Amino acid sequence: MTKRLNDYYKILSESIAKSDIKKLNELHEDFFTQLTIFMHERLIHLLVTLFVALLTVSVFFYILVSDTGNFFVYILFALLFILTFFYIKHYYFLENKIQAIYILYDKMNDILKANK
Repeated sequence: MTKRLNDYYKILSESIAKSDIKKLNELHEDFFTQLTIFMHERLIHLLVTLFVALLTVSVFFYILVSDTGNFFVYILFALLFILTFFYIKHYYFLENKIQAIYILYDKMNDILKANK
């Protein structure tokens, strides 16, 4: 999804920079389909990120409360913590790139309105 989002952003940016009206009209027609896909991906990653983060915090509190020094629980916490970090990093990328696409959409509309 990262590559697809970057490719779509690049296509939008280049078309806007060139003010290619034909290409912008094609992109405008397809924009909301692509945006729906990206927003769905963002929502799923938000839910998974929240679930993994909640699970990480739960394991952390279990370690604090538990008397046993179970090595498995420490390994589980470390793995969940690393996974949470990467999920947050990916979600941050999705959120920022989609916001940047919104800005490009506004620019695309401005160009298309000016050329009507």
